[in-house]
Amino acid sequence: SRSAAKPGLRVDFDRYSDGQHFLDLKSFVLDNLSQDKSGIRETTVMRFFTRLGIPAPRETHCRLFVNGTFVGLYGLVESVDKTMMGRVFGSIGTDVQNDGYLFEYNYVLGSPWQFTYLGSDLGPYKVRFDIKTNESHTETKIWGPIEELVRLVNNTDAASFDSVISSRLDLPAFVRYISAQNFVAQNDGFNGYAGMNNFYFYRLENSTKHVFIAWDEDVAFLQPDFGITTRVEENVLTRKTLALSAYAAQYLSVLSESADSASGWMRQEMQRQFDMIEAAMLEDTQKPYSNADYRADRDYLLTFPDARIAYVRCEVAKATN
Repeated sequence: SRSAAKPGLRVDFDRYSDGQHFLDLKSFVLDNLSQDKSGIRETTVMRFFTRLGIPAPRETHCRLFVNGTFVGLYGLVESVDKTMMGRVFGSIGTDVQNDGYLFEYNYVLGSPWQFTYLGSDLGPYKVRFDIKTNESHTETKIWGPIEELVRLVNNTDAASFDSVISSRLDLPAFVRYISAQNFVAQNDGFNGYAGMNNFYFYRLENSTKHVFIAWDEDVAFLQPDFGITTRVEENVLTRKTLALSAYAAQYLSVLSESADSASGWMRQEMQRQFDMIEAAMLEDTQKPYSNADYRADRDYLLTFPDARIAYVRCEVAKATN
């Protein structure tokens, strides 16, 4: 997604003066939309995930001007940071629940990972989980619980899996996340084509429990007939979780819930966003694709919701009969 002509940017309001905010935000991200010819994949998915109760950043679009010159259409993305954690996880009394351990997952090129155990040394976990809060704490305190979680996921048998892992990972929330990702045909997410990718990971404040936070969904909507069990056997965490009947049933239930939630809403939301960005998209001379490419992708996306809903409902019915 890197582009010299149209760079992705981060606007940091307190970079040079502590305490500065804009609309209560310390920063936001400007997504150059270089991987999305439609311009609306990620913004649609994040709004959809929010409808389903999945932690996801708020997103919209903007025209970006630099020194008075229009430089293109951008996605305006809420930073995944302590401010967002406070919004998502709220407060207990007066204590805002945003002081846990936040990690951005780093994809290691040439080394796809499927949640296999990487050993007791914390080095490999430090490489893959980039700490964003509480950076001054000890390595053991930061990454030790991740090493423990991965080890236990790999070594715990089915009979004990739920009871052992549930104190360290919100399994129902995990199942909801991967099921919703499958519904939107995300090919480069947790169960991605090249291993795990594109998410944040948060250890809740004063807790051993972790949750996944959605990020970077700009290659969603791959195809309407994206299989509902695509690659679920390849990832250790996904495979062992869905081997349990309760979570397998939840996975299918969330697919059905996603189809119901998308029905009527998703195509209307896509059209709303297309209407909003149309002029700016066509005027954007820095985008790495043509206006004809944009229009073709727009037309494809508008056919996706109805086709995907029908496909998923049919596949879930087969799986539950």
